[in-house]
Amino acid sequence: MAGQEAYAYEEVTVTDGGSISGRVSLVGQVPKPKGYNLTTLPDQIYCGRISDGQGWRILQPFQVGPAGEFRELVVYLDGIDKGKPFDEGRLPQIEAKDCLFVPFTTVVRDDQSVTVVNMDPVMHDIQAYETSQLGPRVLFNVPLPMNPQHPRNFKDRSEAA
Repeated sequence: MAGQEAYAYEEVTVTDGGSISGRVSLVGQVPKPKGYNLTTLPDQIYCGRISDGQGWRILQPFQVGPAGEFRELVVYLDGIDKGKPFDEGRLPQIEAKDCLFVPFTTVVRDDQSVTVVNMDPVMHDIQAYETSQLGPRVLFNVPLPMNPQHPRNFKDRSEAA
């Protein structure tokens, strides 16, 4: 849940723990998509392929299935002071591929590393931010160099258009 103050969580061995399962559904209409102007990007040709044809990337921040169920969702449980250890076996990784960052939603533990891999032949600029009742705060804003393993064809730009 964005904007909530995080409290210390004690990791303990759990012998008789349970699990939670369920479905979170949207009641009402799916919110309108948000538009992001791609004309300010340093590489309009390559990343412009994902635009609406007018230089805007239309992004639906809520993924909702045919039965109204949310997809790519994080559920926050309040009031849990101790329990199972956080899954340390898998560090979060985000891939930039075709100018899209996937997965769109992920969970990161406080002070945990995140790997961001650029699969595109162009440089990206990545930002992370948190939200709170006081508004968003940028945590970092760094360049993500182009991937030399995916060289760009500078001769024929028509493929990227």
